[in-house]
Amino acid sequence: MLKPVFDKLGLDAEGLQQRLHFLDWTAADGDRLQRVGPFGRRVSNDFVDALYQRLGQYPETRAILRGDGLVERLKRSQRGYYHRLFSGTLDQSYLEERVRIGHIHEQVGVELKWYLGAYRLYLSQLLKGWFDGLSVEQQSRLTDFDSLLKIVFFDMSLAADAYIDAEHRALEASEARYAHALRGANDGIWDWDLQQDQLYVRRAGRACWGCRRTRLERARCTGLSGCIRMIRPTCRPLSSSTCKVAHPGFVMSIECAVATAVICGCSRAALSR
Repeated sequence: MLKPVFDKLGLDAEGLQQRLHFLDWTAADGDRLQRVGPFGRRVSNDFVDALYQRLGQYPETRAILRGDGLVERLKRSQRGYYHRLFSGTLDQSYLEERVRIGHIHEQVGVELKWYLGAYRLYLSQLLKGWFDGLSVEQQSRLTDFDSLLKIVFFDMSLAADAYIDAEHRALEASEARYAHALRGANDGIWDWDLQQDQLYVRRAGRACWGCRRTRLERARCTGLSGCIRMIRPTCRPLSSSTCKVAHPGFVMSIECAVATAVICGCSRAALSR
């Protein structure tokens, strides 16, 4: 189901092995995590309550956490997320869960600075509970290491944001060139977001759809049927549409043909794939 995503992220067998090798991960690491699992799960349960209380202090994260019962549902999921760190098993199910959670965080608008920052807080909480009976000098060294964790995760969040910014700028530049080419061709282009079922009709498509200019420029219809309803009544009886959508797994394909008659009596056809 997530194979295209895995391929893009380099999570095939060879890519995964390379990642784990670079991290010096071995089967012994999995055994150690299983051994300390009871402690880790106990700390995780207490930490999650403190984490969501902390997230509620910031306007950006507080806005995401609105909704009846949402926080309690997220807490349950978060506890399960942390618990699985101590499973010691990096199988297909583990990878799919982690990638899926990453997609969900992105979709709801959780920025990486909050995601990575939460991990920093979590590791610090683990460190505090892991060692008992430390000498003053040992406690001081542990505090020093905690300070190092803070700056390392701060740097990680900045680097991740820089990567994302570079990708966005490259995408915007590509889209700008594409838009410039479309304006030169004066083609009527429309874009259907299958996941959100939203249809976007570009300005040059006015004649194709027979819509009023102001309505079309604001067009963000619900699905293809919503856009058909926006066509002038005099044209609508002459409008026809056929659509077939298939989405095997995460790969979506679409074949959609629309023909509308415009005021001049001409017919326009569009094919999207």
